[in-house]
Amino acid sequence: MTPLLERLGHAPVTGCVLIAILTLAALTDFVAPTPQQLLGHGAAMGFLVQDGEPWRLLTYAFLHGGLIHLAFNTIFLLQLGPQIEAVLGSPRFALVYLCSAAGGGLVAVLWQDPHTLLVGASGAIFGILGAALAWNVRSGRSPLDFWNYEGPRQLVGLIVVNLALGFLFPMVSNAGHIGGLIAGFVTTHTFLLPPRDGARRVDRWIRAGWLALAASLTFYACEPFLRWDHLLTKARDASTPAEQMRWLAAIQELPAGARPPVAWPGAGIAPPAKDRRGR
Repeated sequence: MTPLLERLGHAPVTGCVLIAILTLAALTDFVAPTPQQLLGHGAAMGFLVQDGEPWRLLTYAFLHGGLIHLAFNTIFLLQLGPQIEAVLGSPRFALVYLCSAAGGGLVAVLWQDPHTLLVGASGAIFGILGAALAWNVRSGRSPLDFWNYEGPRQLVGLIVVNLALGFLFPMVSNAGHIGGLIAGFVTTHTFLLPPRDGARRVDRWIRAGWLALAASLTFYACEPFLRWDHLLTKARDASTPAEQMRWLAAIQELPAGARPPVAWPGAGIAPPAKDRRGR
């Protein structure tokens, strides 16, 4: 226990994240928290994010779905967090962790069914791996110099193996893992490390591009009227035929790329119940 406390003493951000994770586990249930408990403490779900709760794209990363889930992510955090925090420094490590958590949540919400519950620090942990990879890529004389060393090759192998495992288990959100990995890599490589000589002007344009992409995806994920599945749910819950037709018409007005597939379920939608006011 003493070596662990000593490591966390030199990694305050990792320690704070660990305390937050364990505190929320205690407030929900260490062994088997219910969906209601997790949602009440900040779990992410597509429809809730769209209904005015975008903060769930971040808070979900401090919650876990049970003891095994909590144990795996805690072990990885304790193994990786202090090392990368020592390399980047605590302020930059905090930024990487938060950006990775948000990136993982954003990709998961965009990719998954909007009713899917999302919890876990694994997206942020993949972001830490992405930050380590970015550091190795930028440290060499060329982007692929890191491949000449055993440590960076093992890092790439660790990332590949964990992504492969994510595809084998249906309850794992590999979309969140990939989103966190990309966010951690881009945040470190593009925003936290100095550009290579002669690439400063290009680097500014690349930063602007990534910021624009992140802003547009966040807006899309948080704006329900850009998603046909949300509009269809509104139509199904409509209290009058006129209201139902208004939501269905909104689906037809979406851009071509945002419309549902040809065999979408709107054609067979059940009519709403008669208005109780008699209109």
